[in-house]
Amino acid sequence: MLTVIMASRNGAGWLKETLDAFAALHPPEGGWKLVVVDNGSTDRTSAVVRGFQQRLPLTALHQARPGKNAALNLALEEAEGDLVVFTDDDVLPDPDWLLQLRQAAADFPDTGVFGGRIDPCWPRPPARWITDLVPLGLVYSLTVEREDGPCDPQWIWGPNMMVRSALLEGGHRFDEEVGPDGTMAYRMGSETTFTKELAAQGARCRHVARARVRHMIRPFQMKRSWILGRAFRAGRGYWEPEPERVAILGVPRHILREVGEAAGRWAVARLRGNARERFRAAWDLNFWRGVLHEAWINRARPKRRADASRPGARDRTALSAGPD
Repeated sequence: MLTVIMASRNGAGWLKETLDAFAALHPPEGGWKLVVVDNGSTDRTSAVVRGFQQRLPLTALHQARPGKNAALNLALEEAEGDLVVFTDDDVLPDPDWLLQLRQAAADFPDTGVFGGRIDPCWPRPPARWITDLVPLGLVYSLTVEREDGPCDPQWIWGPNMMVRSALLEGGHRFDEEVGPDGTMAYRMGSETTFTKELAAQGARCRHVARARVRHMIRPFQMKRSWILGRAFRAGRGYWEPEPERVAILGVPRHILREVGEAAGRWAVARLRGNARERFRAAWDLNFWRGVLHEAWINRARPKRRADASRPGARDRTALSAGPD
């Protein structure tokens, strides 16, 4: 048996489409169960989940405290079987999704963490500036046709990931200080934190391209303001303690320099009237604003998250957002 876990906060508008796709899945050998956690929703999420009780091997839970990772950790208490699959409430899996993940686990018994393919499901064709300028992996958790094979843990993302249950028996759980928390300014990188810690303990990671889901992208997620908000949240996730750096008011000087330089580039692009340059500069500015924000609120706690295995420490394109 394997267990599939997802959390949903105010997802009633798209959750039914996701659960309809889950109801069409081919069951893997040994069977499966689905655990859905309503993470303090104020819409009809719980009612949507209850409507699938007869169509899916479903366990419904409720976590009142906002925070996707708190919801996932609660769901892990209900996990059964040798494999745990994590996903989101806005994905459309191929019918053979679980079959492919189960086969990958059998084919590579020395691998403990698996990531599947994540393709976009656009509500309308994206504008050229999105496809040309936006880092689609970071913003929409897309795998961009990555090939099968071993991979870095930072390339395994929340909409489509699987872990052997044996790796969780020691109590390994998601960091509840990271990831979606009911606000628009959370720190990204929650699944990456989770997978990098497993890799640091010796777990091997692999990308399984044939295990595919499509990630639903809502119209508001194609707006410039939302995309730049992702840059800010990614910057928060990118920050790490740097006690060796020269600091000004507790903030490493190089961060202040990056913010200033990005602001200068944005101002120049605005004067030139170059929309593409202005977006690139605005992305960098919002990213470094996020780094600055995190450095500032942690200036009195320089040893916090000092573990060298922290995700994305030097690769800002690898952090998940995951939408998370």
